[in-house]
Parts: sequence; C-alpha cells; structure tokens
Amino acid sequence: MLRPSLVVLLAFVFLNAPGCSSGFRSSREVTTSTPASTGATVVIESRNGNVDVVFDESASTIELTAKLTCAGETQVEADERVQAASVMIESDDSQATIRPVFPGKVRGGDGANLEVTMPLSETLGIETGNGRVQVTGGTGAVTIHTSNGAIAITDFLGRVDASTSNGRITATNVGTDAKTSLRTSNGNIEATLSDDASGPATLDTSNGSVSLAVGSAFSGRVSMSTSNGKVTLHDPAGRATSSQIHKSEGSVTVGAENHSSTLSTSNGSVTLELRAP
Repeated sequence: MLRPSLVVLLAFVFLNAPGCSSGFRSSREVTTSTPASTGATVVIESRNGNVDVVFDESASTIELTAKLTCAGETQVEADERVQAASVMIESDDSQATIRPVFPGKVRGGDGANLEVTMPLSETLGIETGNGRVQVTGGTGAVTIHTSNGAIAITDFLGRVDASTSNGRITATNVGTDAKTSLRTSNGNIEATLSDDASGPATLDTSNGSVSLAVGSAFSGRVSMSTSNGKVTLHDPAGRATSSQIHKSEGSVTVGAENHSSTLSTSNGSVTLELRAP
C-alpha cells in the first residue's frame, strides 16, 4: 500500500554546469524510491525536461532518478537556487504525484529530467512543458502531453491518449479493446497496434506522414485523408471487407463496422496496413 500523505523532498548531489548566453546553470542528481501499490494512479508533472517511464510488474516501489537544473544570473546564484530546489513525491492510497519544485520565480532555464520505474498502474498521466516522453510496458490507461518534444510508447497494452505540439509520435505494440489517440501539430505519427487491439484509433497531424498497422483483432471503419499527399492501403491477406481508395482520401472497412477510426494529415502521406492473421 502507498504510505498515506507521504512527501519526499529529494536532496541532490551537486554538479556545476557551464554558463551560456542566457545565464549560468547548475545541476544535481539523485536516485530515490517510495512504496507504491499495483493499480494506483500516478501523475508526473515536469517542465523543460525529458520523462522516461518503465513499468515493472514485479516492482513494489516507485524508483526515481532525477536530474534538476536551475538557472542564475551568476554561477553563485545558480548554485544557490539548485541547492534549494527539490523534487516532491506526494502519495496516498489511490494516487502518487511527482513534480519538481524550484525556488522563487521559475526561470526559463529551470528544468528536470525524470527517469521512473514503477509497478503496473490503472492510470498514468504525464505532462511536461518542453521535452520528450518515453513509456515502456504497462496496462490500464496512459495520458501524455508535452508542448515541445517527441513521444515514444512501447508495449503498453491499454488505452493510449498522447499529444504534442511539436514532435514525432511513435507507438509500437500498443492498445487492447480501448481507443488509441495520437495527435501532433508538427511531426510524423507511426503506430503499430498489438494483435489483441480491436480499436478504434485516431491519428492526426497537421504536418507529417501518418502510418497505422493493425492486427487480427482490429475491426471497424477507417477514414483516411490528406490535403497534400497520398493515401495507401496494404492488405496482403485481403482482410478488408470493403475499400474505396483515392489519391488523397479513402475509406476501409475491416470485419464488422463497430468502430470508427481516423487517419488524417494536412501535409504528408497516409498509410494503413492490415497485418495477415
């Protein structure tokens, strides 16, 4: 069980970083852990940094490695600010929240890179202002948002909702009987659903190519469109029960028309692959 009202303030090992034109930087790093229970909700909030999460079904604790960076007008100020900075973990029986805490007014150069290993959870939420996000393994549901960075999700067998304002999205072996939703304003989207994923799926980008490969359990109607590019269907086993493919738009039905999926881009190609059973 998660420890009630647990608050862990992490002290960081000091490491200087060279200054740059926007000021000086100082960084610290720590590894720590806190008890956790399978099925809890985990929320990770960061800024100006990457977030990497690995699920371990045998784990009973959340293991965290954090690198925190603070900016200053001088090296002394940067050192003092990072000395006062921390990462906070708040947890109770149902949820654990992880976030960096910076002293005073947060500055543009402040940020945190977080590496987390954790038990399986019912819900994982990740939000970072500027950085890539990577999730490996897991079940249940995951929601990811970054304002500027790529997203990579691998072997997550559950509901996926991921969005970025600027970056590529890659999802490999994801989904079950829940929806997969991937959105970016600028970047390619490439998704491969697991063999057991029935759909539906929504993949949308304003600038980039879109590619979706589905397994034998997938069914429903798939609408595809692009404003500047080509729509392509790969169906080596002839699984489609109906298809209408034109240069820039198309519609494909696989099995029963029980789901509606959408693949769309304003500038790029759109590809749907129906893997052979």
